[in-house]
Amino acid sequence: MKIPLRLLCSIGVLLLLTGCVGTFALPATPEPAAVSPDSPTPTLLPPTLPSAAGETRLLRLWLPPQFDPSADTPAGRLLQARLDEFTARRPGLQVEVRIKAASGPNGLVESLSAAYAAAPAILPDLVALSRADLEAAAFNGLLHPLDGLTLVLNSPDWYPYARQLAQIQNTTFGLPFAGDVLALAGYADPLPARWAALEDKTYLFAAADPQASFGLAMYLSSGASLTDAQGQPHLDESALYSVLSFYARSVAEGNLSSTVLTYGDNSAAWKALEEQHANLGIVWTDEHLQEKPAAISIAPLPGLGETSITLARGSVWALAGSRPENQALAVELAEFLSEAEFLAEWSQAAGVLPPRPTALAAWQDPPLRAALEEISASARLLPPNELIMVVGKPFQQAIESVLKGEILPGQAAHTAAEQVK
Repeated sequence: MKIPLRLLCSIGVLLLLTGCVGTFALPATPEPAAVSPDSPTPTLLPPTLPSAAGETRLLRLWLPPQFDPSADTPAGRLLQARLDEFTARRPGLQVEVRIKAASGPNGLVESLSAAYAAAPAILPDLVALSRADLEAAAFNGLLHPLDGLTLVLNSPDWYPYARQLAQIQNTTFGLPFAGDVLALAGYADPLPARWAALEDKTYLFAAADPQASFGLAMYLSSGASLTDAQGQPHLDESALYSVLSFYARSVAEGNLSSTVLTYGDNSAAWKALEEQHANLGIVWTDEHLQEKPAAISIAPLPGLGETSITLARGSVWALAGSRPENQALAVELAEFLSEAEFLAEWSQAAGVLPPRPTALAAWQDPPLRAALEEISASARLLPPNELIMVVGKPFQQAIESVLKGEILPGQAAHTAAEQVK
């Protein structure tokens, strides 16, 4: 019997709430104010809730190590200065920053869950979460929705993927501040706009990636969906065959080596590209932007046909605190840290893709900026964790079997599609 994904998620949330994090009730979310699509981004106002004389008001902020404001880096110094500016406008306010591991037993989501169950008073008012962690925390009931608390996302100054990044099941749970998009990178000049223009060039990608990110991007570029009419996980056999046939032809024509099966993530693929194991690589932009190698350029990821579609992920500011009286101030800080003018400078220093067009337009490298603008405009959000858990493994196994020459693309596509049913 097929069970809708939404129902599966709801059951999971219920079990987690009853068995792991108690029965802490979230405050009611006010109705959003009516605004026009062209509403401007709200500007930061003077403090409306001043502290009493001599009283210190604490706002807790949790971050992963990559965004540590105490780091002696240009990005760290810029973020610390921004936090200092925010507190300087509010006498008596103290922002307490805690750095939490990005993953593992002491990671952000695990720490949120533990605090929620045992000591809600120490929860952060604001937390920086990746999209994957945002989904996990929201489905576990660890976050407060932002609907009705901010109008920032009503501004037209967001890339489409950034709006998707902020929402889960039509509810806003975050304000985006960093993006990361799958792109084509390499030494060719210019980089090919179509796979038919590969000629004698070689390419690589993380073929052992359990999410099969590149394969999914190619699959979606054909117009196929990962769900059927009932919302169930689904792999279109014909579209999958087209992707696998492309890989098989690439191997046969010498454009792709089966050694790509040793690359399990983006870092491995990027390192291999830097070592010139191939002319081209399909990589996430974060590696390129953090290193900015002069010899490697980037371009939009070609699709199977005429349409270029790529996948995006990123990070957002989310509300997790147990003190309702701090929510407005936490949202104001999130807005302050997501303003385009600040993101324009900080994103370049941090090596992340700004989710706002005006922030990217301020970058100083014209060729890189133009490529990133085109890539960002064609990006769509990486499918939800729960969906990738179902379709990712059969997809990746099909890729592996074809690259190893163990099975023909048609049979591999049929097997993967049947496994998802």
